[in-house]
Amino acid sequence: MKPLTDWPKAFTSNPRLNFFNNQRFIIILIMIVVGCSLVYIFSSKKTLPPIVYRIAIDETWHPLQLYDKKQDITLFSNEILQIIAEKQHFSLKLIQVGSDNLFMGLDNGKYEGILSFLTLEDNAEKYISSNPYYLLGPVLVVSKSSPIKSVKDLNGKIIGVITGQQRIDSIYKNNKIELVFYDYNNRFDMIDDTMNNVIDGMFVSELTAYEYTRGIYQEQLEIVSVPLTNVGLRLIAKNNPESKKLIAQFNEGLKLIKTNGIYSHLLSKWELHNPEKD
Repeated sequence: MKPLTDWPKAFTSNPRLNFFNNQRFIIILIMIVVGCSLVYIFSSKKTLPPIVYRIAIDETWHPLQLYDKKQDITLFSNEILQIIAEKQHFSLKLIQVGSDNLFMGLDNGKYEGILSFLTLEDNAEKYISSNPYYLLGPVLVVSKSSPIKSVKDLNGKIIGVITGQQRIDSIYKNNKIELVFYDYNNRFDMIDDTMNNVIDGMFVSELTAYEYTRGIYQEQLEIVSVPLTNVGLRLIAKNNPESKKLIAQFNEGLKLIKTNGIYSHLLSKWELHNPEKD
């Protein structure tokens, strides 16, 4: 019998055993490397927290006149946000706030974005906004007996507006027409004159027009245009690099759901008129 001290030498001197040990060592080494790589991959993923954007919403939508569609607009807005977030791989936390604190909280960093219809001409350097996800601008409403079927037919016509309503310069620029605006203090007088062809038509906000033409005036009035301005509900954020990323993701997601039919489905679900189709 060999002394104990000679066993390692005797063991390793056997070629068959030495080959087996080398193979086993290589396999074990590969397993260790692969295992360490997987641990690194999964641990590195855990160190990257998911992006969570806090978005504030004033469910009263003050001072918009939404009639009986206030809740539907809110639910529609919430669902659009959630779907876009899912498609664009970021997370949302919706926060309900009052209209007075909407921009204050955005300025103070309490949230990264707000939903609003306000335009930003006076604060273009401070804030940025998404494309409108629901248009609210004025549309052309005429009597059903009128020969007018689009804004291109308005040359030389008399169109009613509520006193103080902003004129729509795009009509002149895009359609090369001239028309006369007739101011009304009372919207019901304007409606009556439109139905009786005293004036050739009227400009009212998209939701107001839809309320008129689906309700008691559905047999007398019709909408013959899409909204004539870009005013609408938008996602608004502070003007910084992170917010620009959020707005870009929102715009991309909005374009996607309009293309694949989800947007139209949501309009139907919440019984909202599609403002982009006359």
